[in-house]
Amino acid sequence: MSETSTNRRSVVGLVGPVLALAALACVCGPLGRVQSTATRTRNTAGTAQAIGTNVGGAFATGEAAATAVGDLQQSVATEVAPLPPTIIAGLEELNPTLAASDLEEARQWGITAMASSQRDTPAYAAAQATGVPNTSFCGDATTAWASATPNGQGEELTITFAAPVTPLQINIYESFNPGFVTQVRLVDVYGDTPVVYQAAPQLVLECPRVLTIDVPPGATPQQVSTVIITLDQSTAPSWAQIDAVELVGLR
Repeated sequence: MSETSTNRRSVVGLVGPVLALAALACVCGPLGRVQSTATRTRNTAGTAQAIGTNVGGAFATGEAAATAVGDLQQSVATEVAPLPPTIIAGLEELNPTLAASDLEEARQWGITAMASSQRDTPAYAAAQATGVPNTSFCGDATTAWASATPNGQGEELTITFAAPVTPLQINIYESFNPGFVTQVRLVDVYGDTPVVYQAAPQLVLECPRVLTIDVPPGATPQQVSTVIITLDQSTAPSWAQIDAVELVGLR
């Protein structure tokens, strides 16, 4: 056999294994990738299953919390209600006080005035009893109201204020011969005139003085903006004069 034939057989013998390896490489490459993809898919599925388990657990925890909150609300409602009758009565009694606390105190001086009579005008006129006090001494003063005669009985001075209020107090500034105010009435928004002060005429040595009248709670259920002052000077040594009137109330 020649050397050429021998070499040819050697080459043919090598071709078979080489082709087999090539074929295996062609098959194993895609197959490896498929297997790798399958592995990742299984891992992803496992992760998804784990997440689903966690989410399910969270939902279960949420349901348990909601149930606990519902039980707590029911327990609290059972413990709080109903209120004992004594507490209910106390709240009902407190309610008007709470409503009144929303109001504010107002202090007002009269803005207009009229009288049953007046000694002169503008001196001694009813209008002299409006505004802030401006008679600082005890004596006959043209800056205060005086009736036509020094011994008039049933003389009335009517003072009107700017804003209706729930009355708390009335302050009458008497600048000469104090003590002869015998009655004070309020005029409410419906025209009713409840009496809040009555006294016998009697000379008071303190002069000038402020006659303070505290209006009793419930004296009038309505707001007022007018005060009527009655004087009896039949036993007075001279004119009883009024310098100013203040109305204190809530609005």
